[in-house]
Amino acid sequence: MKGMKPEFSCDPVSPDNTFDRFVEGDCNRLALAFGAAVADNPGGPLLNPLVICGKPGSGKSFLSQAIYNEIRSKNPGNSVLYMQSAALYAVFCEAVKTNNKMGFTKAFCNQDTLIIDNICYLVGKSKTQEVLARCIIGQYLSSHKQVVLTSSVFPKDYGKFEPGFASMLQSGVAGFITNPSYETRLLILKNLLKSVGMTMAENVMEYLALKVEKTIQELEGITLSVIASASMMKSTIDINLVDSILNKIPEGGLHNE
Repeated sequence: MKGMKPEFSCDPVSPDNTFDRFVEGDCNRLALAFGAAVADNPGGPLLNPLVICGKPGSGKSFLSQAIYNEIRSKNPGNSVLYMQSAALYAVFCEAVKTNNKMGFTKAFCNQDTLIIDNICYLVGKSKTQEVLARCIIGQYLSSHKQVVLTSSVFPKDYGKFEPGFASMLQSGVAGFITNPSYETRLLILKNLLKSVGMTMAENVMEYLALKVEKTIQELEGITLSVIASASMMKSTIDINLVDSILNKIPEGGLHNE
């Protein structure tokens, strides 16, 4: 329709990543509350920009996509852009190559909400950081439009970024996601099994939740590996099978920085 802002997502957003499916625990309660508040009132004065900080595999992408889905559901007139920083960098490089940085900036600023996932990819990419902070995010903030960023770089290490980008991050509100507690891991595991239509003995679930303690992504990946192995071997899911999978995991886990 003429006059409408184009809404596009350069990266796929899963419709299943919603607040209803996000497992709340002590490890993420404040970040979840911040995300829900942003989704209810994008561009509000208190949480802009919102920087969701957590280790790889902690659920940052899930939460940022839940914000995207919630805004689109509650306020269809709010145009939202969700993008991985690697894709943003690729588009920026193409704009530089074709001498079209103005078009790049205009395309990104023609939205109401900007969500950039995994900004740590931009460490060392000074020109991209400069244009993003000054020409894009700066315009969003001055226009009271919402910005959400996810980062595995925590505030104490913002010095890894260029000064202008670091200053922008420091002006925002950080929502931290830490390692999930045993109780949260067990709940995540039960929700995962329910979502894939599988069951597992209580003692096996408890064993998995106890042994896999680093990230949500690793817990889910190992659980699915256990299920797949049991299916292929036509065997029972028990602690011995879990141990056989865990013994194949490299030292340090699946998701190292």
